[in-house]
Amino acid sequence: MSDNGAPTTSRTGWAEQISAHFRLRLDPSLQDWFDSEIWRQIGTGEFRTPLAPETLLEPCPEPIWPGFMPPDVLPLIGNEYGDWLCLRVGADDSVREVVYWYHGGGDWIPWGQTLPEAIAFQMIRDSLPGRFYRHADPAEPIRLTKPDDPLFQWASKFLPEAVIHTIAALPDADSQADPLARIEDLLKLDIATIPLHAEAILRALDSPLRTLTPGIANRLGIDWGQEALLWMFDHKTIPENRIADLAKELGAAESEFQQQDWDLAGRHADKVLAERSDLGWAHHTAGWQAERNGDLQTAVKHYSESLISSSFTEQGVRFRTHGKEEGKFSARRLLQITNQNETVEIPQHQPYWNRWSQTAGEKRVQAVAAHWRSAAQQAVAAGQHAQAYPMLINIGWDLGLRSVRDYGPLLWEIATAAERAGQAARAAVAATHARCFEARYGSGN
Repeated sequence: MSDNGAPTTSRTGWAEQISAHFRLRLDPSLQDWFDSEIWRQIGTGEFRTPLAPETLLEPCPEPIWPGFMPPDVLPLIGNEYGDWLCLRVGADDSVREVVYWYHGGGDWIPWGQTLPEAIAFQMIRDSLPGRFYRHADPAEPIRLTKPDDPLFQWASKFLPEAVIHTIAALPDADSQADPLARIEDLLKLDIATIPLHAEAILRALDSPLRTLTPGIANRLGIDWGQEALLWMFDHKTIPENRIADLAKELGAAESEFQQQDWDLAGRHADKVLAERSDLGWAHHTAGWQAERNGDLQTAVKHYSESLISSSFTEQGVRFRTHGKEEGKFSARRLLQITNQNETVEIPQHQPYWNRWSQTAGEKRVQAVAAHWRSAAQQAVAAGQHAQAYPMLINIGWDLGLRSVRDYGPLLWEIATAAERAGQAARAAVAATHARCFEARYGSGN
C-alpha cells in the first residue's frame, strides 16, 4: 500500500525503482511524490499532468525530446501542449533544481530548487495581481491554479507554514494590489527565489505596450522585429512621434509608457547573478540597465560574462530581447559597442568572443560548436572528465547544432564523460536521452 492508501503495482516502491534506474538520490519530497502516488492526480493549473513512473522507467520514455531537452533533465509534469517541468540532475547524483522546459524553442528557466517549490511557484504566479505573464506564449487558453489544487495541497506538506500562509493571503489576481510588494514578501521567505526574481523583473518593466501584437504593429506601420520588440523591451527607445498613436491604439495613457523601472529590474537581476552565472536573461537585464545609465564598463562586464551562457537561457520571447537579429543578445550588444568604440576590451572569454564575432549565420553555429569541441577534447585528454561534461553539453546546447541528427553521438559522449567523472545519475539520464535518440532517429550520424 502507498502512503495514501492507494495500491501500488510494484514489488518495491516507485521511488526506489526510479532511484535505482537513474542512480539518482531522491529527497524526501520526491520519494513521497512517487510512493504516495500523488502523480495519479490531475492538477488545475498550467502544469497539471504528472508523468507516471512506469513511463520514466521505460527504455525510451516518450516525453523525452532527445537533442532538444538538455541531457541532464527528466520530464515530470506536463502542461498538455508540449512543455514540461523537469528534474535537473546535479553532479552529486541529486536533483539540483526543477526547470520549466519550453518545447517551442527549447528554452528553459529555473522554477524552484525542489518539486514542492516549483508547484508553489505556479500557485504564486497564478495568484499575483496585475497583468498576466507566461515565460512562453501559450498555445492554449491559460489555466489558473485553483486553491484546492491537489498538487499544491501535496506540496504544502513540504513547505514552511509561513510560505503557505503568505500564498493564502495573496490578493485576487484581478485586484489592484502591487504585485512587486507581494513578490518582495515572498522573497523574504527564501522560496523559489530565481523564478520570483524573474517575475519581479517582468513586473518592473510592465506597461500596456507589452500587450502590443504583430497585427497592431503592422496596422501602425511598425516593423515588429526591428522596432516593436525593441520598444517593448525598453520604452525609452520609442520615438516621441509614435507614442500618441501607440497609446490610442492600446487604449492607454501616454504616461503609462513611462512606468518601466529599470533600476529595480537591475537590482533583481543582480540578486540572481549573486547566486549563479548561467542565466542569460539576468545578465542581459543587468547589462542593459547599466548601459542605458551610461555605465559602459559595467555593461560590458555583464555582457562578457553572459557570452558562454546558453542561448536557451535567454527567455528572449518573454523578456523581449529576441528580434530579427541572430545570436545572443549579449554578444550583439558587445559587437555594437566594440564597433562604436575601438578602445573597449572584452574582459572575459576572449577565445569564445573571437569565434563568435568573426563569423555569422551557419558558420557561427559551427565555429561555436568547434570552440566547445576543442575545449572538451583538451579536458578529456587531461583526464578532466568533470570539466569536459559541461563543455560537451555546450556543443549542442549553446547555439544548437545544424541538424538534430548531429546529437546522437554527442549524447553518448556526454554520458561517457559523466560516468568517468563519477556522476552516475547524470550518466544514466544522458544515456536515456541517447537511447531515445537512437529509437527515434537511428544510430547513424
